[in-house]
Amino acid sequence: MRRAYQFALTAGSAALIVSGAAMAAPPTTNGFDQWSVSNGDITINDTSGPGGCPAGATSCGTPIQDNGFFQQQVEVGGVTYFKTIITDLDATGTPIPSAPAGTIPTIPAGSLTFSDENYVAQSVGGVSNSGIAGKQQLYEEQTTGDEFFTSNNLAVGWAQGPGEAQVDVSQIVRNQDPGNEFNTAFRFADGDLNINQEVVLTAGTTDKQVFDLRQKISGGSGSVDLDGTGGSDAVSFGPSTLIKSIWVGQQMQDIGVFGFQSFSNLDTLPVAINSRFDNNNPGPWEWGTGSVLEAEFGAAPQF
Repeated sequence: MRRAYQFALTAGSAALIVSGAAMAAPPTTNGFDQWSVSNGDITINDTSGPGGCPAGATSCGTPIQDNGFFQQQVEVGGVTYFKTIITDLDATGTPIPSAPAGTIPTIPAGSLTFSDENYVAQSVGGVSNSGIAGKQQLYEEQTTGDEFFTSNNLAVGWAQGPGEAQVDVSQIVRNQDPGNEFNTAFRFADGDLNINQEVVLTAGTTDKQVFDLRQKISGGSGSVDLDGTGGSDAVSFGPSTLIKSIWVGQQMQDIGVFGFQSFSNLDTLPVAINSRFDNNNPGPWEWGTGSVLEAEFGAAPQF
């Protein structure tokens, strides 16, 4: 019941003040995750500021603590923030670290099954200073390697910085049961979308299928031709263009290997698409070091 109440409280609070959600760091210098918990007793690990306050703070109040609960007033730049941390009763561990934009989080050993950390600004001079920076995570591991993880990050009002994503949601599902192995990872951040899935098709073999989709607003310009010939079917794009990459690679003993990949400029009408199919190579193609695809989407997916 407690966890359900925590989710309802966070979502309800956000709904009251959201005029546009955002993703941003809290006001203190070192951001989220600067804490740990042992048997429900939460300890702040960032105490390098004045009087043992977090770095970047000018002062902080005496915390209110309970099993799995911590709240403290923190002053930064003349503004007072209410810092609240909630985790499970009698929990021991650390929150899962935030991942860089456009990447899927990794889950270290000893990660907490639930954590919620947020900062709310107090009004200044009678004028509302509404906003919230929040990070909420849920993690479950049924057996070794079988995992579920979801992370929701938001910021509102004062918390939104220039160029920062408005919404950042991540989800990972893993099942390592022999004959039913799969890994699925999803991340959505202000229009940027990453989906990666790997499925083992036959137990005890290398038979598998990998799917990868990435969509984003381009940071630069370039041209992509997946067969490497530089022909007229290459797809070009400029800065701030909505682009998408899809890749599927498969290997099966009785069928062999094949790969399919496409690159699209979604801002053209009709949509400009360059694609490649190969029944001898799973790909991906044209995604090496220094390539246009690496510059826009990061490291290539792996087969």
